[in-house]
Amino acid sequence: MNSEIFLVILNSFVYIITFLIYQRKVRTIQVGSVILLLYAIVSIGSVYLFISYPIWGIWDFTNITIFPFIYLYVILLISFKPLLIFTSDKVQGMRMPKSSIMDWISVLIIIIYLGFFFQTILSSFSIGDLFNADILSENHEDRGETMTMEGSFNVLGILKNIFSDVLWVMFMYNWVCGKRFLAFGLIGAIVVAIFTSLAWGSRGSLISIIMQMPFAIIVFRPLLNSRQKKQVNFTVLALLVMILMGFGALTYGRFGDNVNYTLTDIFMYYLSSNFLMFNNYIMDPGGLRYGDRVFPLLRMLFGMDTSSGFSERRLLFPRLIIDDSQFTFFVGDFCLDFGLVFTFLFFLFFAAVLYKVFKKKVYDMGDVLLGLLWYNILFFGFTLFVYAEKGGNIRLLYLLFFIYLFKRFTPNVIKQ
Repeated sequence: MNSEIFLVILNSFVYIITFLIYQRKVRTIQVGSVILLLYAIVSIGSVYLFISYPIWGIWDFTNITIFPFIYLYVILLISFKPLLIFTSDKVQGMRMPKSSIMDWISVLIIIIYLGFFFQTILSSFSIGDLFNADILSENHEDRGETMTMEGSFNVLGILKNIFSDVLWVMFMYNWVCGKRFLAFGLIGAIVVAIFTSLAWGSRGSLISIIMQMPFAIIVFRPLLNSRQKKQVNFTVLALLVMILMGFGALTYGRFGDNVNYTLTDIFMYYLSSNFLMFNNYIMDPGGLRYGDRVFPLLRMLFGMDTSSGFSERRLLFPRLIIDDSQFTFFVGDFCLDFGLVFTFLFFLFFAAVLYKVFKKKVYDMGDVLLGLLWYNILFFGFTLFVYAEKGGNIRLLYLLFFIYLFKRFTPNVIKQ
């Protein structure tokens, strides 16, 4: 065994041990369990990928050193810390917003998603085509969610995106409160989100829907009776099967005919190339993007030029050895924009603030959404920063608005 393979295996061992230590301490499935398990699995995949590479003959993972792994682990552990104390027992007696405001939000979500479904999906697609691999692969190249076929803005598509991050939380809230009609309507909205992702050939959106399932279920589970738990489990399982079928069809449609690599190779590359990419390229990437990808809206606020997307960004920063076409974790995304020191200080500061917030004994719905925000960054962060680009920055502002809204309209306490 050479030293590089040893370092990749040792790195994976550290994440596995971290998960096991935490799990032994909490003895239940918590939000932190999901995050730590994900990164442990990703680290195991990196071992497989390093040993079996090259797959595509594009990237060559060599010169593995220990410092990038140490730097990444320290920042990840700092970032994980707030969610490691975000436990579901703190929702017992959770303070809820006014019922009227939650009802209005729920109804609005249902109307917007159904309207978007009838306007965009049924007018352009057959339901049967949503699991057709060939059709889905074509959609990936030709479609865009917030644009119509003529290139004009789709207002309902924009409104739909405002509520994309709160769908599961709103469903679980209504289910806990016994508002079955609204809960079923929100399940319909989630199904529409799945169909939309398939129709536009977007695997990232499907992963986004999946990733928010465990957070909402774990957080609200203490408020469910045994019958409600069974019903939620059945609903989630049915949706998960639907998503995985669509994800498989979409992936096969895009890569199934390629003889150079298998679907397993593709899956492992997307899942676990991040550790190896980070180790090889982030310490000395050849330059910085100065916030052009992570916080472009801030650059615009200060009158700085921003790129319109990946292709233009490559022209603006041609010296970069690696870019956002490759996964380097959310940490790597920040490092490429701001450098190693600022990235460390940034996550140290926000993790400390959130740790103080989540230490409280009882949460309100605003705290739950704040936890969801950080969870999204960490969970989907095994790829890149989930709220990057202008669209992602706007999504972040939407979620911050809902956090403020829920806290603003939380005068009462629901006793369990």
